[in-house]
Amino acid sequence: MACIAAATAIWSFVAGRGEPAESAPVADAPPIWHLDGIYRIDVDFPNGVLRTKDGNLINMATLGGDAQTVYSARNTTCNEVGNCSSISIAVDAQEHLPARDESGNIIRTAYRWTGTRWVSDNEGPNGGTIHSSPCDESGTASDSSEVWAEMIPLADGTLTGTFHERVMTDGCGIFGDERSSPMTMIRVGDVPSGIFD
Repeated sequence: MACIAAATAIWSFVAGRGEPAESAPVADAPPIWHLDGIYRIDVDFPNGVLRTKDGNLINMATLGGDAQTVYSARNTTCNEVGNCSSISIAVDAQEHLPARDESGNIIRTAYRWTGTRWVSDNEGPNGGTIHSSPCDESGTASDSSEVWAEMIPLADGTLTGTFHERVMTDGCGIFGDERSSPMTMIRVGDVPSGIFD
């Protein structure tokens, strides 16, 4: 399954002048949503849900499989009208250096900020990233799936959301199946120099 994933840092300030005013009730801090740093992404596949092409819902825990943890470097930019986007580069768990796909390319994913959440925004027939995976250990047949994620920032700096996968071909006889798995993301450090240069 493709790795995807998003999370955080925001700044705010309060400026005033003249005599101090009476204290006002303090509102909850806004969610931290500005993504800059190295993030750990945990995808809880066993607690996901499979919707088959026939409309049946299956708890993915009954299908086996493990949770997956991946890491990514994130960098956010916003334009003059406030539209923000974030680039994710997959990195290894130890040195946080860019990971590469089978063709030797750096694995990048683009995200857009909707005002309430981050949504992956890559190329694909429906806007998701296309990922190929074998049907079984023999590797004689495979399917292509569209994968994407959406993440909502929380006030403590973590993000929670859902990893989606939709099977787009019928090599394994499961065309149209959709899987949705819970995921979390948390900032674990700074981006090493040179990754986004």
